[in-house]
Amino acid sequence: MSESVQKSKESGREADELMFIVRGLQSTNNSSAQIIDMLEILEGLAPFLDKAKVIELKCKNCDSYAPCFFPLEDDYDVIDTHAYCHKKGQPLHHLTFLSIAKCRDFSRKAQMELVDLAKRLMEELRYALRDRKIYDHNEFANYPIAFELSQDSDKVTIQLGHMSEDGTFVMGDAHVILVRRPDPRLGSKASRIGRALHDSDLVILVEASRSAMRHLGLKDAVDKIAASHGIPVIYDP
Repeated sequence: MSESVQKSKESGREADELMFIVRGLQSTNNSSAQIIDMLEILEGLAPFLDKAKVIELKCKNCDSYAPCFFPLEDDYDVIDTHAYCHKKGQPLHHLTFLSIAKCRDFSRKAQMELVDLAKRLMEELRYALRDRKIYDHNEFANYPIAFELSQDSDKVTIQLGHMSEDGTFVMGDAHVILVRRPDPRLGSKASRIGRALHDSDLVILVEASRSAMRHLGLKDAVDKIAASHGIPVIYDP
């Protein structure tokens, strides 16, 4: 049986399961108009919902989601490539469609707090590097430093770069990452981050070329900012 056919059958079973629950509730003749409306909404959505869609819409936006994980505590050599729920302590493929759909532990609080902190640190970094220029190896020129934020459930990245003439952000070879969990995607650095997180809720990881570190004075700037917030720093290289 092909993978697409198997997934289609699983989606059908999940929709049927949800529809069965909805119709069972409808048969109780509950007179609440709001409950009736809600059940009709669920009935209308049921054919379009399956485990993969719920994970995409819900889990991937949650604080507890990770695209991969370390299955053994403090062992960073073994990586499981399945998506994982840190709240439930299980890979998502071990959880049923209904257990994911009805989960009430969804939260984005940790992510939003991390983004807010990253914005503050970015402004502090902008001020600390206000007299510096970033070198573009392709253009063979120095430019005023610009910053851009990106995030996922485990980390927020402050990318250093510059703005092009058409207003496009051009990435440089230095970025500062705020990490709240060891992440297998960070490779060999994950073990260093894991050890640092034993004593802190957050770690700053600086990935930059040696020339960028010297040219920007990045280490001194980050060290001072991190010390003022009590956050440990890891440099790579």
